[in-house]
Amino acid sequence: MNKKYLIIIITFFISFIPNFIVLANNQNQEIIQEVYKNRKKINLCPDALVWDYAQTVSEVIKFNQQEYIVIFYCFLAAYQTNFSFVKYVKTNSGNQIELLKLDGFQENELGKLERTNVDNFAGFIYRDEKNPSILKIHTISGCAKNIGALATYKINGSNFTLLEYRAKTDCTDVFVEPENYPLIYRAK
Repeated sequence: MNKKYLIIIITFFISFIPNFIVLANNQNQEIIQEVYKNRKKINLCPDALVWDYAQTVSEVIKFNQQEYIVIFYCFLAAYQTNFSFVKYVKTNSGNQIELLKLDGFQENELGKLERTNVDNFAGFIYRDEKNPSILKIHTISGCAKNIGALATYKINGSNFTLLEYRAKTDCTDVFVEPENYPLIYRAK
């Protein structure tokens, strides 16, 4: 399918998103817009970008007066979002914007999972209410939403440390909760 038509279809479906999405405040919107303006320079959203969606749902996490992490949502696909993490640092000599690469796993050409750095994600983000420094990313890979991965990270400033990675790669009719996917990696 042509990317132009895909973006039009995605934009059409975004108009049906419920009204519970909270828009970011003005300072956050300024940061999101600056990241958007620098997207080509940092290779943000290389597959597609729906700006109306991105500016509405992207999030800014403030760590101190100068350092932020932007969870930049590129588009909404059939059943999950596409997003990246961007480090944003305010300095006197100009703002620094950097696309973050997180440790993760991807299938190689032999179908085996191997550790790699990832800068573009599909899935859902979950923050632990009891421990906000813990972030989970659940990616659905297909097979009636019954295969996928669950990555757990600890956030310390702009550093994301991979704590655990689980993946279910076999297609079965039995639904498995992501927390019960086979363990691929656990930090020591």
